[in-house]
Amino acid sequence: MRNQLLEDLFAYKKTTALLAAFKLGLFQQIKEYGCLNQNVCRRLGWNERYTVLLCVYLTNEGYLIEEDIGWRINKDFEKQLAAFTKICEHENTLYHKWLSPEMIASSVQSETDSRLFDKEGFAPVEQSVYDNIMYGDNFNLIVFHLMRKIKNVMSFPVRYLEYGRSEGRIGQVLKKQISEIIVDSISFDQPLRSESFDVIIIYNTIHYDTREEWKTIFNQMKNLLNKNGVLCIADVFYKEDNVFRSTVLLDWITHGGVYNIYSHEVVQQLQSIGFTKVEQQSIDSISIDLLFAYK
Repeated sequence: MRNQLLEDLFAYKKTTALLAAFKLGLFQQIKEYGCLNQNVCRRLGWNERYTVLLCVYLTNEGYLIEEDIGWRINKDFEKQLAAFTKICEHENTLYHKWLSPEMIASSVQSETDSRLFDKEGFAPVEQSVYDNIMYGDNFNLIVFHLMRKIKNVMSFPVRYLEYGRSEGRIGQVLKKQISEIIVDSISFDQPLRSESFDVIIIYNTIHYDTREEWKTIFNQMKNLLNKNGVLCIADVFYKEDNVFRSTVLLDWITHGGVYNIYSHEVVQQLQSIGFTKVEQQSIDSISIDLLFAYK
């Protein structure tokens, strides 16, 4: 238990070192110069001794490899460097603005679910970084699985509605793959229209309304679906012993939705309002679960 406590307490130092390396552009400089050594430090105007200390630490963490000519990037890490750069930008915002001990304590001590984030939100630049993470490569994987469902159970043309915070972005990707699809979208703060659809998808939205509110929305969506229609919910749900999904709990406390944390509860609610079958599929590479509910 003592080791666990110390690891948790010192974890912020790993975060600080990694974010500092990205802020310096350390990894990018290594890519440009081929390595990081005394000569490169002089060109960059970096303190050599302090740079060595940081590089030794990053080497111990597995990000760098020390060679005779200087430090290089671990090849496995280098392959994912571009994606990690965006993630670090987003996490840096959270680290300095939202995920402080004070912010978590303030949320826990509040008598309502209203938090400072709900009033201020992300700045435009911060929102852009967040959107790139949540709505970037994720869409291609979600669309891949969604297309298989559409092609297996539906005839074309297909009417598609995207509801929620993704604002039609998945539909744009889907349209490029399937031309015989009529794409529509609606924001989560707008009322549903009385139209009929074959597919309705909800992404990154389920956590922002209560179960009672979703009961009304799900019933409306069920009535909008055509025969053999399917409702797809794509989101991150908490799973035990999963490091990433556990950290999402902290995001929800300070700056995300606070409802519908467990996928099985959403499945039970869908079944209780009359969806005949609900299938669940995990996309582990992006920690997203897909729930397919059939009318």
